Amino acid sequence: MWTLLFALPAAAYELRLTEDGAPVAWPRFPQTWEGAAGDDAFMAAFEGAFDHWTAVEGAELSFERASGEVSAPRPAPDAVNLVFMERSWPFGDDALAMASVWADERGNIVAFDIQVNSDAAWGMQGEPLRYDLEAAITHEVGHVLGIEHSPFAEATMYASHGRGETWRRELADDDRAAAAFLYPARPGTAAPSPDRDPEERPIDVLIGGAQCAHAGVQPLPLLLLVPFAVRRRTRALEKPCS
Repeated sequence: MWTLLFALPAAAYELRLTEDGAPVAWPRFPQTWEGAAGDDAFMAAFEGAFDHWTAVEGAELSFERASGEVSAPRPAPDAVNLVFMERSWPFGDDALAMASVWADERGNIVAFDIQVNSDAAWGMQGEPLRYDLEAAITHEVGHVLGIEHSPFAEATMYASHGRGETWRRELADDDRAAAAFLYPARPGTAAPSPDRDPEERPIDVLIGGAQCAHAGVQPLPLLLLVPFAVRRRTRALEKPCS
């Protein structure tokens, strides 16, 4: 007599939580963003990063690129969600990008900005000695959605990746499971409306952070710094990747 045992894949993703244990997430979609890159290839990489998440089967989320130009982009909890190349990089030579995400005290995300180190060794075509821009921004968009790091090395939300790894643009099962859990598709129903004024923005904000190493070829660490700002926090939190 044979006994067949089936193991279901375990979801190991982690989510950003409020102090009450509720997931930090967007209360409604679509959300708009604007890019300030000065390069069409960079802008295409930004757009591709959002597209990977909006295409997740079983998840209901959407982002739209806004029209217009931003003359002096800067990270701030305002009405303009930005993805931009930062030419006055303040985070050190070993940092690739930083996603800043602001949420209110109920865990409703209200704003984000993604800064990208314009001096980093970016690649767009899988160059073996360069960091894939689209893969890196796809990782950051995951944080924008409220997703933390995955322990699975094949996941886009894994805390590190090497140069030339264009395959990290494609979401792994763990990444998709996180998106579907946070934003489950409900056929025939509208996206929930937030229980707040849509013009509300956090005022008393402190930025907490999580560092994730992006290993180079040897490997040499580059850092993606991913801060979250939450109202009524009394101190900055910092959690290094393991």
